[in-house]
Amino acid sequence: MISFAVSLTLIASTAHAYPFHVDNRVKAKTLAEIQAEREENKQKIDEINQKLDALYGKQESQKEYQQELMNQIALYKANIESLNNEITAISNEISEAEANIKAIDDSIVQMQADIDEGVEKFKARLYSMYVSTDNSLAGVVLGSTSFYDMVVNKEMLKRIADYDKELIDGILKNIDDIETSRKELENQKRILEMKQIDLENRKKEKNDELDDYNRKMAETEEVLQMLKNEENSLNMDKDDLNQIIANLDAEDAKIQADIKRQQELLQQQQQQNQNNNNGGGNSGPIYVTPPSGGGFMWPTPGFYYISSRFGFRWGKLHGGIDIGDAGIHGGAVVASKSGTVGGVCNSCNHNYYKDYDCGHGNGYGNYVYIIHDGTFATRYAHLTSVIVSPGEYVQQGQVIGYVGCTGYSMGSHLHFEIYANGSRIDPLNYVSP
Repeated sequence: MISFAVSLTLIASTAHAYPFHVDNRVKAKTLAEIQAEREENKQKIDEINQKLDALYGKQESQKEYQQELMNQIALYKANIESLNNEITAISNEISEAEANIKAIDDSIVQMQADIDEGVEKFKARLYSMYVSTDNSLAGVVLGSTSFYDMVVNKEMLKRIADYDKELIDGILKNIDDIETSRKELENQKRILEMKQIDLENRKKEKNDELDDYNRKMAETEEVLQMLKNEENSLNMDKDDLNQIIANLDAEDAKIQADIKRQQELLQQQQQQNQNNNNGGGNSGPIYVTPPSGGGFMWPTPGFYYISSRFGFRWGKLHGGIDIGDAGIHGGAVVASKSGTVGGVCNSCNHNYYKDYDCGHGNGYGNYVYIIHDGTFATRYAHLTSVIVSPGEYVQQGQVIGYVGCTGYSMGSHLHFEIYANGSRIDPLNYVSP
């Protein structure tokens, strides 16, 4: 378990490791930043879950409403089907009535023809009787060869007249009966036609209402689709946030591993410092063997005295080296390696009094922070002034500021730090006077 003091020191030291996002490089995060971002994203997920719950409620409400519409649509379809059956039956009845009326009309026409023919025959007989009975009954009597013949002829005439009358009366009665039936059928047809019109109107009303319900059903489908799209969008956001949290967890684990590794390195360095102190301490300029790689140069040309090395000091990590040679105040500070200025502080207007809040709360005072690549970064602190700006690309050896005593400082010196993957490392492993 890492000590509380070590944890605080490492967190504070890396709190502003990459203050600006430059050249699409990944911003290094502290444990505190990771935890804060993790909690923020969890809160966003909770908000999304609340939105999803509300969304599910809307979906259920729409589905219930849609079910009601479907029930109404089914009912109206059944009613329309029943009306169609009634209309079909009435149409058949009307067709049957029309056929019966036509048959009756045909019968009347035939009877009328028979009557006309009988009338013509009856007229001919009457004419014949008129002509033959010019002297009334005398003609019949004179025309008879005997009394019996006379009587027979008279009776024949009477029978003919009676027969014709009976025939005509029968035909007329049939015509009256047929006409009565025809009128009844026509009345029935009119009633059926009126009923058919009423059913057609009712059918139209039902179809109009059905169209309205179908329109409402289409609207609910659109609403449900919109809700589904919103649900998919929220779930995608939720998945993205979960992925971010997973990445933060991985970054957290990496930082924890880096802290553990750094602690081991610091312990080794502390032991080395103790061995050096036992051998005489930091009484003069310290020269080290040039590093095998990295491409860094000494940040204070002409000034080489190291007043404080990398390691634990007063119970906490001193995360860089202090270059405090005589006459260094106002001396030029150069970029140890080419890179992009990630952040600066140029607002500390004091010199020499300890101000821990100056320099973004870390006591750095005026400083320059340079990002060199995806691995390395450097910081130059306690400057009297800064002459570069964030986002500016600087060349190795270019002057970026001047040595001062701003921030938490007890004398003019340059506090120089090198970062590897967001963690501070011993600069003397990469630079030498």
